[in-house]
Amino acid sequence: MRRDSEILQDLLIFRVTREGFDLHVDLYGGPENVCAAVPFTFETSEACDEHLATLLEWEERQTPVTFVRHGSQITLVNDQVVLDQLAADAG
Repeated sequence: MRRDSEILQDLLIFRVTREGFDLHVDLYGGPENVCAAVPFTFETSEACDEHLATLLEWEERQTPVTFVRHGSQITLVNDQVVLDQLAADAG
């Protein structure tokens, strides 16, 4: 069985914009020289606000993110936070 997945690492956020419950994230960089716009839609204003705050912080700090797509589901991940949590759980 073939999985429809894609992983792109070391991307930076160029810009994040909001329209209603939708966020549009412009990404660039990485070994593949990515330049892409990724849309996200949230069910509530609160969820949208929370994700917007995180993305704006990553944009401001120029935090590298990993783009993960599995089928039609897309996730942006701050790998450093994941690694820090794993280290904390192991220690």
